[in-house]
Amino acid sequence: MVEVIFSHVLGCCINADLIDPSEIFIDGTYIKAAANNHKYINQEVKQQAKFMANQLELEINRDR
Repeated sequence: MVEVIFSHVLGCCINADLIDPSEIFIDGTYIKAAANNHKYINQEVKQQAKFMANQLELEINRDR
């Protein structure tokens, strides 16, 4: 639906000589996502470290 409306508006602009259809501009902007990969990895490492510390504590208490 958006493409149909855009095509219609574009055609109207061309017919009214508001734009030159012989020139084409393409936006090649690269936008990095707001996701922070390091935050996920740090949380995963902290969870693993906590799990390992708990396991070690359980084994130490079992040996006592």
